Amino acid sequence: MVFTIESIVLYGGLLFALAGIPILLSVHNVLMLTKWYSEKKLFNGARWFFDITTVFYGYALLLLWLTGICGSIEWDKPVVLGGGNPSNHTPVSAQHGAAFWLFTLLAAVFLMMMRFGKKRRPPLLSVIMIAVVIIGNVYLLILPIQLAYPKNDTYDDLFGLWLPALVYALNFLLVTVRAMKREVSRQLEYLAHNKDKETGISHKLYNMLDSTYKWVTAGFIMLLPIIALMTIIFILTGQGADGMIQAFTETADWTFSTKTPPPPEYFKGHYLCTVAAGGHRKIVKPTRYGIRRGERIIVNRQLMIANAFEELIMDKTPRFHKAVRGFYDKHGYPLCKIITTKTRADIVYLLMKPLEWFFLLTLYLFDTYPERRIAKQYT
Repeated sequence: MVFTIESIVLYGGLLFALAGIPILLSVHNVLMLTKWYSEKKLFNGARWFFDITTVFYGYALLLLWLTGICGSIEWDKPVVLGGGNPSNHTPVSAQHGAAFWLFTLLAAVFLMMMRFGKKRRPPLLSVIMIAVVIIGNVYLLILPIQLAYPKNDTYDDLFGLWLPALVYALNFLLVTVRAMKREVSRQLEYLAHNKDKETGISHKLYNMLDSTYKWVTAGFIMLLPIIALMTIIFILTGQGADGMIQAFTETADWTFSTKTPPPPEYFKGHYLCTVAAGGHRKIVKPTRYGIRRGERIIVNRQLMIANAFEELIMDKTPRFHKAVRGFYDKHGYPLCKIITTKTRADIVYLLMKPLEWFFLLTLYLFDTYPERRIAKQYT
């Protein structure tokens, strides 16, 4: 691949946008916990920029990550392995995911209101906002757990899918800590100015705790009609009363998933790859997942032997390899178009057996470590 100035700028910009900015924001939010890098040393515009970017830019990246990388296909539809397609179903159910997206987005909005509001809000409204932000944090912290333990056979390849979700959840939590401190301090300042003029420390403490308890309790009581209203909305829109839980359970392939998806379909391209992936397991005997041209494929021993043979003749006789490759490209790819059923894949596998034995014999005659060459294919 030839890199031009334009491509370097483009790919560099994408890398900075997708990885550089989240890393810088994470460093900033961690440093905000220290005394020598407190928000008092930042001008107001910088505080706005860092926190809004953390919450909303991170939210957009999380949405892109969940749908574009983790998977966007519902559990009752087959995934397509290969061809650049995610090999998993969606980790958040589209049918019941309104609760997840509603609470997390509402929590983000309330968080910014708490973070930068200048006036003290009514106590009940303040508690409602705090409660919604806490629920949003819980949801966001559950998400990386949902992504951490995929239930399919590609776990090793999927290691790290949970990491961006965890980074966003922790950054959201750090901003929440600062916002909660600001919001609660406003309420405590108000209580301190309006407490009784008694001088006894215990009496003052009692008044403060009593006042705080009253508005906290009342605030959570006020949440009940809001929760009831949201439940009614969820039921009317087909979400169900337990949609908040089903957003994670009505899925396949993930930690809290309870559904069994249909068998995957496979991207067509290499007819021996199609055979390995599309035939009956007892016949074609798939052994593991492999990587071909950056795509995840299912591999069996016949496919590995054929590829090892091609690699051997490419090393020993490049001209002969070119002729073999041309023949294969001319006749192999059209063949994969007709391998549309398991039975056809089984038939092609059996017809290829004599050629597989010839490939294996050649490897053992001309390669010092034939099994090592076979084992490393598609890794």
